[in-house]
Amino acid sequence: MGLFEKFTFVISWLPILEKEIKNLKDPNKNFRLFLTSEPHAKFSTILLQTCTKITYEAPPGIKKNMERIYQIWSNSLFKEINTNESELVLQTLFAMALIHAILQERRTYIPQGWSKFYEFSYSDLKVSAETIVEYLKQYDSQKVWKNIQGLVINSFFGGRIDNDFDFKVMMTYIIKILNRNILTNSNQKILNKFPVLMSKNLKSYIDLISSIPDVDEPGIFGLPQNVDRSVQRYTSAQVILKLNNIYSISSDSFKFDKTLVGEKLLPIFNMWKSIYTQDIVDSISRTAIKIINTEDPLKIFIKSEASHIYELILAVEKTFNEISQSLFSNGLITSNILKNCNSLLQNQIPDAWIKLWEGPELPLNYIKSLSKKITGVISYVNYAINDNLLENPLNLADFIHPDAFISALRQNSARRNKIPIDQLELACDFSNTRKDPNIIVAKISGLFLQGSDLEGGQLIDSSGDKSEIIALPSMNLYWVEKKSMIFSEKEMVIFILINYFYNFRRYPSMKISLENGLFVS
Repeated sequence: MGLFEKFTFVISWLPILEKEIKNLKDPNKNFRLFLTSEPHAKFSTILLQTCTKITYEAPPGIKKNMERIYQIWSNSLFKEINTNESELVLQTLFAMALIHAILQERRTYIPQGWSKFYEFSYSDLKVSAETIVEYLKQYDSQKVWKNIQGLVINSFFGGRIDNDFDFKVMMTYIIKILNRNILTNSNQKILNKFPVLMSKNLKSYIDLISSIPDVDEPGIFGLPQNVDRSVQRYTSAQVILKLNNIYSISSDSFKFDKTLVGEKLLPIFNMWKSIYTQDIVDSISRTAIKIINTEDPLKIFIKSEASHIYELILAVEKTFNEISQSLFSNGLITSNILKNCNSLLQNQIPDAWIKLWEGPELPLNYIKSLSKKITGVISYVNYAINDNLLENPLNLADFIHPDAFISALRQNSARRNKIPIDQLELACDFSNTRKDPNIIVAKISGLFLQGSDLEGGQLIDSSGDKSEIIALPSMNLYWVEKKSMIFSEKEMVIFILINYFYNFRRYPSMKISLENGLFVS
């Protein structure tokens, strides 16, 4: 019998193993080879097909997670340390187990809990716990705790995270939980939920873990009660994506069969034909030229957006035209045409489009979103020509570069008020009137609120039966001098989903104060 563990770390060696297994001559009938591995996209499918597969999925929930940790520690870590020497050691180990459990269980709520699946493993916790125990045996000061937090954040757990927003979430948990001021105060509660035990008795901590509910409330992760709706939507989108991939033609089996390719690409061809006309292209190019000679930053931005969308339309039309010529006429089939066909057949966006705009991941959604932007830019160009751009509601989803619009609004505000641009603060409100005529205001529509509800101008918690996302009224967006920004203690901040397109957290979220202002995080 043989046992090979953790094949995730030696994926490149698997072909050698396959050959060795294939070359076995007359193996003993009792011979068995056991392989263990976490899921991996590049794990050999041939090797999987030759194996009898057993999948183990740990029971979900913080309680079960911490019970498993303490069961492992009972046979290892707790035998190596004298738990009767220090309350702080047991308190810290409980905090580390809780951190590890929360980081793992937040993966249930992708993309709200994390933007992607992170492989937080027991080895991360093991190294963290052992290092902390050694630190606490020798030192116990606030400075040492800063070092401990830094190691856990940057070395043990943070190394697995590649998203800035996710890193901030992880760092916040570690600072809030792995905190000496909290762990040494029996009047405190970790995350306002878990009591701090001033005890050297290991059983007390095991009993505390047993008292944790079997089913996690989303609130324990700082998520709204209706977050399950978001998870269901995300899961559905992933299922649809997988079904589309099954329907698509793989690159390995791709052959330029005109009949097959034409059949597969017909839906996206028809959609583009319903959108693209030469009149639309001419309209954008002709009207945009009329506002070329201007020093107004907002008009320059609109012209730039129109030009960018004009280039994108031509790029998309060129792709479809070349493919159409190859499919239905006697056009040459070049390597570039084959590459574009292959991308579309695999439900991927051609590189030429991505260079101009990194939109939705699926071609049909990309074309739909581009259609909305075309309609929007035609309207905004006409508004700019008639000098009434800011008199009409603007939807940031209509722009390819919404951040550039906010910068242009900033430049206009600085010029009008003769204020240095770095002395301006981005602000907002939901009122229907503006008192100061010197403030340049853009009325923003198409904003959505997620994770809370808005009632009577006040933020309230979302209940489980409420919609995941609610539409907000039009918002006044403007820049004001920093010293004029006054914030009350009751200021409430909410997160806004700006529907640029379907990619979650691709752009920074915006924080909006219901009373005073908006800030880009």
